[in-house]
Amino acid sequence: MATWMPSAFAEIFTVPFGWMAGDVRVYRLTNRVERLGDLKGGNCTLSMQLRVEVKKRDEKTADVRFQLDAPVFEEPCEIPSLRQVIWLQLSGMPLEAVLEPTLGSVTIADIDLIRDSLFKGLARSTHWFGRAIKPDLRAEVAAQLKTIFAVDAKIFGNATGYVGAIMSPVGSVCDTEAGEVIPVSLPSPFGGVPLAASVSTVISSNTPGGKDFTRTTTARIDPKAYAAALAQAIHKLVEAKASERELRALDQNTAEAGSTSMERIERLTGWVIETESKNAMRFNAGSQTDMVRMVYLPNVR
Repeated sequence: MATWMPSAFAEIFTVPFGWMAGDVRVYRLTNRVERLGDLKGGNCTLSMQLRVEVKKRDEKTADVRFQLDAPVFEEPCEIPSLRQVIWLQLSGMPLEAVLEPTLGSVTIADIDLIRDSLFKGLARSTHWFGRAIKPDLRAEVAAQLKTIFAVDAKIFGNATGYVGAIMSPVGSVCDTEAGEVIPVSLPSPFGGVPLAASVSTVISSNTPGGKDFTRTTTARIDPKAYAAALAQAIHKLVEAKASERELRALDQNTAEAGSTSMERIERLTGWVIETESKNAMRFNAGSQTDMVRMVYLPNVR
């Protein structure tokens, strides 16, 4: 017996900024990191609970408090990922931010204190990027990293895996017929100039005017641009300690990166119901995949 399926339809709409002062959303967050090949540190799965509260609203901005609590390593490993270090550093500490979603603007009053805490945590880690680092170099390299990764609040918000995911849908124009690959420039994860990339976005909705819809985005950074940016960052870290031969070898590394993300979004408010993102990085014979899943818990305050 045949099953009836709804016919395809075309629709264009803008995601509203429907957040209200006093809104509270609680999400279950999970971050899983998988390392293959010669990248060390193992696979980690960390889960936490995220509470998001809108403290104040005006026409363009929202004062929002993000708070992580109750960290649980469902699958512990030797070396947590950078994102997991960020989550653990922020656990129990309110992150106060002013968001202007339609412009993608993020302001965090205590961003410098947060960054200092993060880099102190990195200085205590025995491995970075899946590889061991000698104890006598940790403090020195952490200080250099702090200079190279002088990130602003927006980049830090994206690094958390949840601030940017909650904010990004608002103000976006969604076209259910769009899906072409578009050349863009994306922020470099190593700081410096943006990197050439390509992005495609697909919008799906079961019925016109439905209560929610799904946005799926695929991004791929140009491999040559990514490898060059990575080599430049490593050069800055090791040039005082490495020989000319070792420095030249850095330029022979192969690297590539890409990501996919999915957000299910309430059409009337712009709040996300669930998100899932996957960032993949390959470096020579090793690869790492970082996955974040966020699910709204409607019965939790």
